[in-house]
Amino acid sequence: MMLKQRAIQDYQERPTPKVMFRVFDEDKNGNIDACEWMEAGMTTNVRDFVRILDEVDENKDNVISVHEFEALHVRWKYGEIDAGTSSDEDD
Repeated sequence: MMLKQRAIQDYQERPTPKVMFRVFDEDKNGNIDACEWMEAGMTTNVRDFVRILDEVDENKDNVISVHEFEALHVRWKYGEIDAGTSSDEDD
């Protein structure tokens, strides 16, 4: 019983990329747009989101799909990309 409780706690503490995607995708349309990205606190300006899009937006539709989000997560995890916040103001 204790193992199951610990597994549940671990899952809750470390959500998978798909779970995080569902949190970011507020309108549940299957994509994360700049507004959703900024509302999640990932950046304070559109330029940072565009920089992320340049790195991961495979189909160039200007939003992040779940597949692209998973790829972003892997690249971020291994330090290949900075998906963090910026303090720059929006133009």
